[in-house]
Amino acid sequence: MSAASYALDENQDEWDSLLEEVSTFLAENSWAQDVDWMLDYEPYIIEQWDDENLQPGIIENFLGDLQEFKNVIAPYNVNLVLDVPIFYSIFEYQNATLLHAVANIVDEILLMSYRDAFDGDDGILSFIDNSVNILVALNKPFYLALETQNIDPVKITFFEEGRAALHAMIDQLDLYFAGQDLYQGTAVHYLHPYLNLIPE
Repeated sequence: MSAASYALDENQDEWDSLLEEVSTFLAENSWAQDVDWMLDYEPYIIEQWDDENLQPGIIENFLGDLQEFKNVIAPYNVNLVLDVPIFYSIFEYQNATLLHAVANIVDEILLMSYRDAFDGDDGILSFIDNSVNILVALNKPFYLALETQNIDPVKITFFEEGRAALHAMIDQLDLYFAGQDLYQGTAVHYLHPYLNLIPE
């Protein structure tokens, strides 16, 4: 599920309608009552995010929406997974960070770990270090997401390196985090560009 502008005051009625649809869908489809839900909700991509007068209200709506979604799926055997950019771990919010705030609501975090190198100053380990430390301190399960689209800058995607390099990165991450029970594995963004990666 994708959302961004729901966090604006004028779109909260649409969010409420979405929650009603989700509630009805879950009630009518027993198979969906045992499947985790991944929520793609990125309010920082809307232009109003950069307005210092509007941003606090956007964040308040965003966090409130996450809690409401969590409440809707609470009666069922499902987890709520939220995709999260790395900057949440340094975005100050109520004496902590925005990552703390969202992690205290959802069940699992999917970190947008968009780098194509494993180590080094701009490798994935350095990129995710602060976020992972926060999640471990909070005892919050997490996934690491890798990018495959043809987008800039090239350092964030495996489009040029290809599928073999992507799989090698996944193996490295699995080995590196083998002793960390909170690590749930990797996710690839997303299926179509992944299937079109060069094999080598």
